[in-house]
Amino acid sequence: MHSRVATWLPQTPLLTVCVVAALLTPPVRSPDEQLRRRVLEQLHSDPATAHLSLGIATSSGVATVSGDIDDRAQEARTLAVVARIAGVMDVISELTISDGVVAQRVRDAFQADPALAPIPVTVTSVAGEVTLRSDQTNDAQRRLLVQIAGRVDGVVHVVDAMR
Repeated sequence: MHSRVATWLPQTPLLTVCVVAALLTPPVRSPDEQLRRRVLEQLHSDPATAHLSLGIATSSGVATVSGDIDDRAQEARTLAVVARIAGVMDVISELTISDGVVAQRVRDAFQADPALAPIPVTVTSVAGEVTLRSDQTNDAQRRLLVQIAGRVDGVVHVVDAMR
């Protein structure tokens, strides 16, 4: 079989040239992939968005941006950068404030209230759902903690696991 292939290939120089050309030719990127790359380049070159770890998907001029951000101002800046890129017809935001940032802001809000600052509360956040845990609260404190946590940017829902 090997000798047959060896004798067959030299007799077909056109096929050899085509195979070599196909291997050396870079793949042609789709318009969506070209747009996605331009979006990423712009986001990486903007000082306000360069450090963010963002996902970009493009389809027919629609850019979907996903990832974690620190605040709504960062979201607004990211969306503005993407929207001004030639070829982007619409921008969809799937950006969320990171859970670490949300939990810290809830803790900061509790510390800012002199009546609540001394109360030990464990705060966790998963996809914006904040869970509050403490075994040293009364009913009034629990209501106030839940109310304050619910007003923090990025909080989607508050779970009261306090006693």
